[in-house]
Amino acid sequence: EDEDTPPEDVVYSIRTPVNGKVVLKLSPQNKALRFSQAQINSRLVQFIHEGALEGGFSFDVSDGENMSPGHFFTVTAHKKPTVTLENKQDLTVCPGTSQPITSQNLKAAANDEAETRSIVYIVEQPPKFGRLVNDRKRDVGGDVKNFTQEEVDNGEIFYQHEMPDRPFWLLEDALHFRISSPSTTTEPYVLGLSVSFETTCPQRTTQLWRNKGLTVPEAQSNVIDVSVLDASNLLAQEPESKRALYDVIFLITELPQHGSLSLPDGPVNRKHPYFLQSDLTEGGLEYAHHGSGTLDDHFKFNAWLRPTAVKSLQPPRKGEGPIISGTFNITVSDSNEMPPQLISQGAVLQALHNSPVMLSQEHLNVMDPDSSPDEIKYEVLSGPSSGFVANILDLKVPLTQFTQADIDDGRLMFIVNETNSPGTLDLSVSDGHNPPIFTSLEVMILPATTWATNQTPLEVAQEVNMASLSQEHLLGASGQGGPNTSYRLIRGPQFGQVRVNQNPARDFLQKQVDNGEVTFTFTDFISPKDEFQFIATSGGVNISGTVNVTVRALIKTQEDILWPRGTTVVLDTSILDVSELANKTKSIPVFKILRAPQNGHFVKAPRAKGDPPISIDAFNQHDLERGLVALEIWDAEDSGTDLQQDSFQFELVAEGVPPALESVMYTTEAFNASATYGATLLHVPDLQDHSRSLTTQSSTPSSQTLTSQPRGPATPRRSSSPPPPLPTTRAGHGVTTSASPTERGTLLSFIEANMFSIILPICLILLLLALILPLLFYLHKRNKTGKHNVQGTPPKYKNGTVGDQETFRKTDPNQAIPLMTVNTLEAKGPISKGPGGQQDPELLQYCRTSNPALKNSQYWV
Repeated sequence: EDEDTPPEDVVYSIRTPVNGKVVLKLSPQNKALRFSQAQINSRLVQFIHEGALEGGFSFDVSDGENMSPGHFFTVTAHKKPTVTLENKQDLTVCPGTSQPITSQNLKAAANDEAETRSIVYIVEQPPKFGRLVNDRKRDVGGDVKNFTQEEVDNGEIFYQHEMPDRPFWLLEDALHFRISSPSTTTEPYVLGLSVSFETTCPQRTTQLWRNKGLTVPEAQSNVIDVSVLDASNLLAQEPESKRALYDVIFLITELPQHGSLSLPDGPVNRKHPYFLQSDLTEGGLEYAHHGSGTLDDHFKFNAWLRPTAVKSLQPPRKGEGPIISGTFNITVSDSNEMPPQLISQGAVLQALHNSPVMLSQEHLNVMDPDSSPDEIKYEVLSGPSSGFVANILDLKVPLTQFTQADIDDGRLMFIVNETNSPGTLDLSVSDGHNPPIFTSLEVMILPATTWATNQTPLEVAQEVNMASLSQEHLLGASGQGGPNTSYRLIRGPQFGQVRVNQNPARDFLQKQVDNGEVTFTFTDFISPKDEFQFIATSGGVNISGTVNVTVRALIKTQEDILWPRGTTVVLDTSILDVSELANKTKSIPVFKILRAPQNGHFVKAPRAKGDPPISIDAFNQHDLERGLVALEIWDAEDSGTDLQQDSFQFELVAEGVPPALESVMYTTEAFNASATYGATLLHVPDLQDHSRSLTTQSSTPSSQTLTSQPRGPATPRRSSSPPPPLPTTRAGHGVTTSASPTERGTLLSFIEANMFSIILPICLILLLLALILPLLFYLHKRNKTGKHNVQGTPPKYKNGTVGDQETFRKTDPNQAIPLMTVNTLEAKGPISKGPGGQQDPELLQYCRTSNPALKNSQYWV
């Protein structure tokens, strides 16, 4: 810096760099050995690296009058991070199956080991005919949007093909992706995914579109159609316009042993050992079981595509078309001789007044060894006046028929009406083959005279997955109940169990509750909350209540968060941290955003300049640790400078524990450069629009990063002092400020926030004093010695002449230097004078006739 010289006149003169060259942006082909400060400020001076990594150049700097020589500018070059895709081999997948993507299909590496460990594949366009899944996170659900090279190496990433409705022979799918590392992102790549019936698949039992086999009752017959045997995928090899010219022939290589096949025009036997795909489409092929016994049967075949005009049974030669060999299995079922057996007898259905109750196997349960639950049908003969049976999809319509499968799947409820009288539900049960059996279910309506109030919700610690029930959870502040109170569940939990001494139970006592023997545990880890309804009986009084169960997340969050609007905030483990949950579950917890902020959204933090932010709705602990998650906070035009509240809610999911709901509240304010925020800001408002923005400038003017010190637990007050002037910095060197968050607004915080504004004037004053004091000392010493008016060197005059100008200060005539006669060495007497008493001119050259010339710093004494 030079205060009295404009940047255009501050000139740098450099020597040739040892590891590159300096050029001007306007003429990069020519070396530049001189440039000005103004050109540097305008980013017109560039350094092009060549040769060694370490080096630099020496330079002098001048303002036209003064020069500061002997400086050295160090230049250290870093190898440009590059990511290369070493392996990219297309993946062949069996139809309707999952196939792992291994390192033989995708293998990326970087020229830096740290970069290689951080390689991430970003899915830009997912497959059309399937989806990517993570084998370790199948329970979490959702398609994979990005994955790491480590997950590929471990065989955790799968392509799962989803069978379409229309038959096909070959499908070409593709995965479009980019490879990202902390410092670079590659161009898009495409991984080919082929789904084909052509090769034998170990995951499928057949290469046909459908080969399910047939079930036929003993000594009876059944039709074989395209619902159980279909070779339409062979026809799909031909264009749709030409498929009518082809058919699929099934050549029988082994006939059934316990039955026979037949077509409308005759049997399928050794003389006519084939049938066509068209026969299956028309439902003309039939299998008839012969004899008694339940021995299973089958037949084997070869199938291939044949033009309809060709009548030959000769299979195609190798290379002319595929030939599919298969076995069609036939299961022979018995004649259903065993009647249904009633398992639950004498059960009582207890229901609260005006409260529905779900029917379960505890109330109605029938077993039949040779019938499925769907085949066991109940018929309502008569019902109680207190209510009716209804399906949960329509609770207003009474049912007269239902199956055991409806009961087993929890699809039935008993709806209680206004009548409190008990009654009986009379039913008949049949499997359709044997005479029906009759049973009844007693219905007891319990008067709900009291409801439990002010109950404390039951919180289950996520990492423990168990919590003890207490009277506060069950009866709350009702003040009723006693040591002899008994509890009974009338509607059990949907995602967990109530246990007594670690065993599932529906009845328990107050004594067991007081001893901590009654607990709740989640068994199905798909919901963060649950509830169950109970009735408590104490001294003839019925108390009904519902216990709400929630999961308490194991997470550490930052408190009293204050973030600036118009910025992009990096979320790291100082804001959200579930490392303890990760250690306890040996998994990577996942955050699923359920409700985004009102004035913001989550994005993937760009790892390289120019990368656009990618919106995300889920991330994990590893993403937080690597700084890959950011929150864009919008600055609305009408937001002003007031503090605003915002929040977001997410579901925290980990392996082996129930999910938990958690929300984070934060406050936003207008961006203030003198403030300290407890987060890393990837983007801040433009400096021209917000003069108080203080950011770390990167080599790209539009890319700005500001890192603030962590904020304390208390929300600091905003400083009312004006912002300090921005100091000038070279590109690549940031400006760092820090202020105590609890002292913002005080004199100390003002000094810290305006440090440069205070230090710079003090440094200038000290510099001026350092220059003035030596000058004053010199003048004082000179005055004390005296001025001598010493002149410069006078001109030389000819011998015998005296100049008009005096060469030293005038002296008194009486003090004139006397002149005396000087004799030459040869003279014997005084020098003779010339005529008129004048001295001889020839002798004057040997005599001093004027004051001698004085040199610098000489004077007469």
